[in-house]
Amino acid sequence: MLKKICGICKQEKNITEYYYDTRNKAYHYSCKSCVKKIATEHYKRTGYFKTKQGKNAWNRASKKAYKKHFKKWMCRAKTRYYVKIGKLIKPVMCELYSPHPKVPCYGKIEAHHSDYSKPLLVKWLCSKHHRLFEVPKLSSK
Repeated sequence: MLKKICGICKQEKNITEYYYDTRNKAYHYSCKSCVKKIATEHYKRTGYFKTKQGKNAWNRASKKAYKKHFKKWMCRAKTRYYVKIGKLIKPVMCELYSPHPKVPCYGKIEAHHSDYSKPLLVKWLCSKHHRLFEVPKLSSK
């Protein structure tokens, strides 16, 4: 039987003690018991947002973000609406797709706006290429 060392508890366990990731076609770096512990801890930490005080804090933060990024939110809403009514056609493939790309396409197709005042001017990119387009924007701030 194949064995693997868990990246968290550092114990050697059978390969059946690991989740298989079909996207990466590999076994998870940590064993099932460690993944469950992490998920439980995360739920305990984020359980705050299920309380009344937590919900109020979340709502305040959401409203603040909405006001700060109003143009971006409206542009996205208009784009979704135009796709829904058929004025914009969402393609199946990324615009940067090529048969042998240096950065292979994967993930869902997303709308990239270089100017939020023009919701119909969209580049349709896979999530990986979209991240590459967004990195220069984030590093310039």
